[in-house]
Amino acid sequence: DRLKLPELVDVQVGGVHEYARASLCTLESLTVGGLQLDSTATLALPLDDLSARAGRPVAGIIGFPTIGSAPFTIDFARASLTVYNPDRFEPPASVKSEELRIHEYAPYVEATLGKDQVVWLLLDSGSVAAITLWDRFVKAHPHVLNRHKSPALSTGIGGGKRVTMSRARSLRLFGRDFHDVTAIVQEAPPQAWDDPRAAGILGLGVLRQLRVTIDPAKRRIWAETAPRGFR
Repeated sequence: DRLKLPELVDVQVGGVHEYARASLCTLESLTVGGLQLDSTATLALPLDDLSARAGRPVAGIIGFPTIGSAPFTIDFARASLTVYNPDRFEPPASVKSEELRIHEYAPYVEATLGKDQVVWLLLDSGSVAAITLWDRFVKAHPHVLNRHKSPALSTGIGGGKRVTMSRARSLRLFGRDFHDVTAIVQEAPPQAWDDPRAAGILGLGVLRQLRVTIDPAKRRIWAETAPRGFR
């Protein structure tokens, strides 16, 4: 409203639980550090709940179609975002890259749950959970979780919903092993990828331990361990 952006049409946007109403807008320019990013698909929607949870006004959310206009690094330890000029980008030399699968503009990484269950997890730096698993996947592969479960409330764009809390016995990701990982189990949202290996979401509970660099054009991702002492 403050920017007086022209609203073109009312649309629905998929949240983590349900669809939310939004307006498709025209944004002439979006830059980070002087680098122009793609702001074609700009949506206006209420973020009052998100601002309340953050304890400060949140102006918006940068989605992967926009941040993926160029190579970038999110350093969770230093709370920094670096966006690179594609013509001068040099990937991290000390770590091996892995495949980044992009489905309908959403980025997925390969992981292994349990001993041998290979899955695709959606990268979501807006999710505070370690991992979120779709209940349809858990029903098909119950061995990936321990038996203890408890009810919880999960909130996000599109409202809140009752979910189940449990723990994944093990998670192998980026050549690293994580054990006894907190997991949310919930119904898959309407826009979720229907591939049987698309198991859920990888969130901040794991990502905050890493420094992640992504080259969307080449569909590669590099993950480095954050410095010791980070909480």
